[in-house]
Amino acid sequence: MMVMVMKHKRTFGLDTVQAFKIFHAVFVLVILIASLKTVVEALGASNHALFALASVEAIAAVFFVFPKFTKGAGIVLLAIFLLVSSISLITGSLIANIHLLLYFACTLFIVVHGNVWKSSNVDTAQA
Repeated sequence: MMVMVMKHKRTFGLDTVQAFKIFHAVFVLVILIASLKTVVEALGASNHALFALASVEAIAAVFFVFPKFTKGAGIVLLAIFLLVSSISLITGSLIANIHLLLYFACTLFIVVHGNVWKSSNVDTAQA
């Protein structure tokens, strides 16, 4: 049994659902920009593996906004973040790992709590 209740408490003029929508949209925009930046860098360096990985990440980020694809795209993003984090641990890039840890946590949060874009009524209960 899963019960999801988001109270519509207003802070700074926003209720919880509005704040979550802004968080989701901004996060997707950040991932998309970072992915596209990596795509361009990979093209310049002729790094085909990085180009492919960053391209998949960008596509998954776009699909992450759509309710039907949030969970699947989120799983793809989580896998990419884990893979790239493992590679950066080997190469010793601490800053990249901090960013990836944040990306992973935000993605997991959205996947676990679901996509609020599909409905304006979030006060639902499923049995």
